[in-house]
Amino acid sequence: MRKYFTVFFAIFIPLYLLANYYVGLKLWKVIVGNRYIDIIWPFWCLIAILAFSFFMGRLVGKRIPYIISVALSLIGGYWLGFLFYSVLLLGTWDLLVWISRYVPFTWVQSLVQYNAEKLIFIFNLGLLIYGTLNALNPVLKHYEVNIAKKSPYLNKLHIVMVSDLHLGNIVNKSRLKKLLDTMAGLNPQLVLFVGDTIDEDIEPIITQQMTQAFAKMKTQFGMYAVFGNHEYWGRRIDRFQNILQNAGITILRDEYVKIANSVYLIGREDPLKEKLDNVPRKSLQFLLQNIDQSLPIIVMDHTPADLKEARSCKIDLQLSGHTHRGQMYPLNYLTGQVFEIDWGYMNKDGLQVIVSCGYGTWGPPVRIGNKPEIIDLLVTFE
Repeated sequence: MRKYFTVFFAIFIPLYLLANYYVGLKLWKVIVGNRYIDIIWPFWCLIAILAFSFFMGRLVGKRIPYIISVALSLIGGYWLGFLFYSVLLLGTWDLLVWISRYVPFTWVQSLVQYNAEKLIFIFNLGLLIYGTLNALNPVLKHYEVNIAKKSPYLNKLHIVMVSDLHLGNIVNKSRLKKLLDTMAGLNPQLVLFVGDTIDEDIEPIITQQMTQAFAKMKTQFGMYAVFGNHEYWGRRIDRFQNILQNAGITILRDEYVKIANSVYLIGREDPLKEKLDNVPRKSLQFLLQNIDQSLPIIVMDHTPADLKEARSCKIDLQLSGHTHRGQMYPLNYLTGQVFEIDWGYMNKDGLQVIVSCGYGTWGPPVRIGNKPEIIDLLVTFE
């Protein structure tokens, strides 16, 4: 695994520095223009602070005052979003300007006169404002799924599912309370947290006493969760498990539980565990050995990466998250290529899959091109 990190950072760091330098040059041009202002070193120091504040907030968050850690996360997160769209739009603009040297695009020349870079930066700020408001206003997504198996004591099962909360400095206790109030108002029989419930850093959970917020969540059959990749990135998985269990959530780690003596719920380890610990997760075939497969089987697997295994094992319903549906347009086209399904509902060869685009955010605290969601799911058995 170490060699993959080495290769990743050897590629990522130079590209990231180059992107910051490129956007910094454009910002300097917009701010200064043809005037002479002797602030170039303070300017580049500010760009450096913006570029590394998100990562510094995570690396040294435990060693600095909590409010500074939150500020670094917010400032750095917004800068990441601003940088992404600036590189995307400014790069496209520069390409058009270059092409216009050889192809007569008169509208491009007109925009050059009106300082298109300034318009792009203003547009980016508007995008971030919209994305912030969008990220703070989740929607309820309703699904009705039929499993063609008889359940001895249940005709229906009402599930409320949420994924990718990323509880921490950004998705704080206030937003968690709002989420749990909405979920409680739906009167679910079963609540499922499908991975990345906690972000990598455990300190905000402790500092804000977030586990207290779960006390009002009462359900007939309890609350269950699986871990996602971000819990494993935190490398404090046992502590994460204790925190969530103290909140009344049962963690399923390559384990299953029988709900109301009628439905099997399987929770899988995230594939990242295998890469970090060199310990393979248990196969579905192994987990099914002691399960009565004539009963309905629901699987929670944070990452919807290996649906062939679920189909071959004749799983009835899989619930996943992880993708964020790209979180920021047009990254949804990338997730759409990587995953067989990156959002929504799919029924293929008897396997039904629901993938949530998640509730929280990672990195930039914005969502553009998708909405945060809470899944309200009614499963019928017949």
